[in-house]
Amino acid sequence: MINVIDATLKKPVTILFPGEYHAAADVILSTIVGSCFVVCLYDQMKKIGGMGHCLLPVLSALQMKKEDICKYNINFMEHIIGQMVKLGSDRKNFIVKVFGGSGSTYNQKYTTDFITEYCNNENMKLEAIDIGGSYRRKIYFFCNTGKVHRYLIEANDNISEFVKMEKEFIDKVLHDKVQYGNVILFE
Repeated sequence: MINVIDATLKKPVTILFPGEYHAAADVILSTIVGSCFVVCLYDQMKKIGGMGHCLLPVLSALQMKKEDICKYNINFMEHIIGQMVKLGSDRKNFIVKVFGGSGSTYNQKYTTDFITEYCNNENMKLEAIDIGGSYRRKIYFFCNTGKVHRYLIEANDNISEFVKMEKEFIDKVLHDKVQYGNVILFE
């Protein structure tokens, strides 16, 4: 994550890299997403937003099971939500917007299925879903209003730093095979 003065907006922007997330009350968050997906969460009552650049199964199912990717993304979503709750948000007020998943129809279906089921289970309002196609997306998320500006970007995989970072992120997750601890129930 880096903070810059964005050339397009002429304002301070926090840029998230693949695998990162951040929550804030009055910040503009930005990223570029290809085959992974970006989730934007907004608490409309407290005017707090959170964004995460999440993992998507773009490689073969032989490298990582769909269930493992699902567990990873659920854990990832809980980290974003946790940051927002620390800032005073209440998850029952969340509005969700999702972008990315370019490439295969599998990416599109998986992302749509995952985020729809997650939002239904958590009673969150899924307001926008922009998944699939052959273009990457540059996202600007305004944490204080919940507005998202989305720009389509031509696929230039050979020269794009974000594509390289996404691939490195996916490779790291596949290599590390994220471990999940045991659940302890308290009575």
